[in-house]
Amino acid sequence: MAIKVTIYNEYVHEKKEPSIAKIYPEGIHTALKNGLACDDFEIRTATLDMPENGLSEEVLNDTDVLIWWGHVAHGAVLPEVVNRVVQRVNDGMGFIALHSAHHSLPFTRLTGCTCNLQWREVGEKCRVWAVNPNHPICKDVPHNFLVEHEEMYGEPFVIPEPDETVFISWYEGGNVFRSGVTYHRGAGKIFYFQNGHEAYPNYYDKNAPYMRPDLRGYELVIDPEVRALGIPNNDIRLLDKAIELMEQGDPDGKTILERYTLKRFATPAEWRNWLDTNRPKMFFTEAGGYLWLVNEKDANDYSVLATETAPAQAAAPVSANNDNLATDKDNPVALAARIDTRADGKKEYVLTMKIHPGYHIYARLDPADPYILTTIEMEYPAGVEADGDMIMPPFQPTSNATSYYVDTVEFRQPLKGNGKGEIGAKIRYQACDHSECKLPVTTTVKATL
Repeated sequence: MAIKVTIYNEYVHEKKEPSIAKIYPEGIHTALKNGLACDDFEIRTATLDMPENGLSEEVLNDTDVLIWWGHVAHGAVLPEVVNRVVQRVNDGMGFIALHSAHHSLPFTRLTGCTCNLQWREVGEKCRVWAVNPNHPICKDVPHNFLVEHEEMYGEPFVIPEPDETVFISWYEGGNVFRSGVTYHRGAGKIFYFQNGHEAYPNYYDKNAPYMRPDLRGYELVIDPEVRALGIPNNDIRLLDKAIELMEQGDPDGKTILERYTLKRFATPAEWRNWLDTNRPKMFFTEAGGYLWLVNEKDANDYSVLATETAPAQAAAPVSANNDNLATDKDNPVALAARIDTRADGKKEYVLTMKIHPGYHIYARLDPADPYILTTIEMEYPAGVEADGDMIMPPFQPTSNATSYYVDTVEFRQPLKGNGKGEIGAKIRYQACDHSECKLPVTTTVKATL
C-alpha cells in the first residue's frame, strides 16, 4: 500500500519574487512532489491560499506523512489548522519540517521552543555530514555531500535535545549546525532538515538524476554520457537507449551498459536478450554501487568489477621485485616505495603494498560498513609536484559498495618538476581477514628522487 504524503508550501515567495519564480515556476511544493514521485507514494499538495490552507480534517486524516515548507507567512496559517496538525502528529502522523519551517507554528508548538538560530545569506558552500549513517533516513545517502549554495544556519539552535541527530552541516564561513534532527511526539515522528533555501535550486538540481560515484568511490560525479541522453540512471529506459546506441554503432552505448550492469556482452543482440529476459526482475541500487541488478540469486556477475581501475593506465602490472617484503598474521601488510622512470622519461613514485594471504585492506567503503578506508597523502620536496591523479590498482568487489585490495598492489603517482629529495606517502589503512580486523595503521613511506 502506498504511503500517503501531503506537501504543504505557503507558496508566497515564489509569486512575489521573479528570481524565485524562475527557479520554481510551479512552486516548491511541485518541485518536491516531482522529486518524490514514485509508486511507493501517493502525493497531494497544499498551499496557504487554499481553503483551510489545503489541510482540512479530511486531508490530514488521509495523510501518513506531512512535509512542511514555509518562509515568510508562518503567522498566516489558520490557528485551527495548526491545532489539527499538532493533534495528528500526536495521533501518529509523520511530520517533516524543511529549512525555514523551523519557525513554522506546528514545529514550534511540537518542540515547545522558539527554534531561533543564527543565519546568513551569502550563498556559501555547505558540507552536510551523515553523522548517524545507520539511521534509516541515511539509506542510500553518501557519508557527506556538498551543497554549492546555501543560506547559512548556525548554532546555537534553540531546540529541545533531539532524540537523534542525523546530519550536521558545516559552512565555509566556519559555522556548524545540527541540520537533521528527529523527535517523537505522542505516536508521531518528526524530522527537521535544514538545507533548501528558496533562492537556490536545492529542490531542483538538473544534474541529480545523472550522478554516480567516481571510480575511486569517494565522491559523486556527473555522468556526461547519461546526461547527454537526458534519461536518469535509475530509469530502465536508459538501458534500452544504450542498446539502441550500440545498434547504431555508437560506443557510448556499450560504455553505459557496462557501467551500470554487471554484464559484459559483445553484441547488441546479446544485451537485448538479457534485458528482455530479466526486465521484470531488475532493480536499481545506489547503495550497491549505482547498478542495475537482477533480483535473483547468482544472476549478477560481480567478478567483472575485479578489473575496474581508475584511469586506463592503471592496468600496469605489479613489479616482480617485491620478494623481500615479508608479512605474517601479526604484521599482515608490508610497504615499500621507489621511483620509476617510464618509457617516456617521466618519473613516478611507486608505493607497493604486499598483503598477507587471507587479509585485505579497503579500497572503497559502503556507508554502513565500520572499517577504515585506505588513504594516501603525498609529501613532495621543493620543485616537485603531482602530474595528474594517482593511478590506483584494481580492487576486489563485494556484494555492497565496499571493495578491497588483496595480494600485492601498487599505487603510482606521476611526477613533474626538476626538484630533488625525499618524496613521502602518508598512508592509513586497516587490515582484516574473515574473523578479525587489526588496529588501523598510519605510517609514511619515502623514496628519494
